[in-house]
Amino acid sequence: MKFLSKRKAAFGIELTPLIDIVFLLVIFFVVTAKIQGNQYIDLELPTTDNFNQGNVEFEQIVYLFADNRVSISNKTLNINNLEEIFTSINQAYSQDQVLILAIEKKVFFENVVKIMDGLEDLGFLNIKIQTYTHEQSI
Repeated sequence: MKFLSKRKAAFGIELTPLIDIVFLLVIFFVVTAKIQGNQYIDLELPTTDNFNQGNVEFEQIVYLFADNRVSISNKTLNINNLEEIFTSINQAYSQDQVLILAIEKKVFFENVVKIMDGLEDLGFLNIKIQTYTHEQSI
């Protein structure tokens, strides 16, 4: 026969419910965390107020606009027609001169890379990049 003792039972913390609560909290925070759907790089291109074009003897400017247009010596083309863009650049501009790539601030970075890669393939190695907002006059 077992007799009751006057000693109190030792105080202890049950770990099983604690582990369950911790896992429930982890699941809650993972599910409610904001998952960003945008996979583009948010890139702020640098701007300058003192871009000096006076040191270029023959100005060769290719404009990239945010609405997927490219302007080459007063000829406007769509960015999707890369072959025509590079043909026009090759005909209008000299590879020995400085080529200015004027990029509007909201242009997708992917379009800038496409144009720069194509210019390099054409042999244009002296390229200056100018960024601007739509309000600025070029």
